Amino acid sequence: MSTDYSPEGLLAFLKEAAMAGRMNPATARSRLQAAQRLFAQLTTVERADLRQLDVSTLVTRCQKVDSTMRPEVLRVYEKRMRDALTDYFRFVENPDQFVASASERRSASARRTRTQEEQALERAKLSITNARPDVIPVPLGGDEVVYIQNLPTDLSAAQARKIIRVIEAFVDAPEEAEE
Repeated sequence: MSTDYSPEGLLAFLKEAAMAGRMNPATARSRLQAAQRLFAQLTTVERADLRQLDVSTLVTRCQKVDSTMRPEVLRVYEKRMRDALTDYFRFVENPDQFVASASERRSASARRTRTQEEQALERAKLSITNARPDVIPVPLGGDEVVYIQNLPTDLSAAQARKIIRVIEAFVDAPEEAEE
């Protein structure tokens, strides 16, 4: 029986649970994303043993450090983190009898082992969850993508116009004349 109560253990559990069909993949991905964001502020004691973690305190700490995270997002992350920890602790205590709390409501016919193809697809989806939610990709066409970061949550129209003017200053005028 594994007694790994580390953040890495929880993250591995969420990935494995989604791929193996132990948990709804969308639920596992959302919990994984919440954990990855909140784990950046873990203390040494919390990092050594997640049973020592007070999720409310962690969320408060995250809010103080990263003011770009909106309170409603933090509340969602807090709930997801609590659910993830509950399921993970139950899994560590009895992996053979584990059934995810969210999937307990599903019918028995809905529970099945995923095929290798489904597992590969889920693995691919999980690999792209590392995208930061505060970074906004803006595809320009072709392979070009511009990333916008640190926009205030209360951006005003005047501030948006100011940002637009700065970006317009980078326009290469001779190319524009050709169009």
